[in-house]
Amino acid sequence: MPCKIQEALRILEKLRRSGKNFSSICRRYVRPSLTAHSASGFVQNPPQNSGAPSATASAVIAIRIILGKTMCFMNFFGLAVIATIMVPNFIFAATHRDGFENLYKNRIVEFLEQAGRFGCFAFMILNIPVLCRGFWFDGAKTAYFAASSALTVAYLCGWIVFWKENSLRKSIVLSVVPSLLFLESGFFALNIPLIVCAVIFAPCHILISCKNAKMR
Repeated sequence: MPCKIQEALRILEKLRRSGKNFSSICRRYVRPSLTAHSASGFVQNPPQNSGAPSATASAVIAIRIILGKTMCFMNFFGLAVIATIMVPNFIFAATHRDGFENLYKNRIVEFLEQAGRFGCFAFMILNIPVLCRGFWFDGAKTAYFAASSALTVAYLCGWIVFWKENSLRKSIVLSVVPSLLFLESGFFALNIPLIVCAVIFAPCHILISCKNAKMR
């Protein structure tokens, strides 16, 4: 089988240089639910009535075996989540001019929090090939959508409940929930850059939020 994969990858490189659209090839010739085991059989004994070029099919199968259940480069669900959780932030900033004033002056923590924040935003939307391995166990996709949706709703509810408050509990809820959102999104999708950014962002964001609540 390894020689099959090497041969398929060589074919893939030739096809890539020729400008073939591999997204359309994958959608047309490879079932999304195809596993590595069935893929092996497909490469060795391709269906006679599939109509798929054997070289192309082998190349696509090889990629799926190596990279696993990959995701599209653009995560539109992640984009929708980010857009949704930013809405109350924009409204609050517009109606409370000093609402996001940072009283906790620690440049290192601030830098790490901002770097982690924008990294999470970026990698919630973009899936970097190889570094984002995709849904890596049965039910991961369902868990990803369910957990992300639940945490997004929880975040919006937190804003509604604590809109007029300036308390520690508000800071805890509105910092812990998005941190969990980024962490679970990275975990279920095995998005390594998102996991790294979330691990950096979460403690810094919670610390800054709690410090600011206590200093007001």
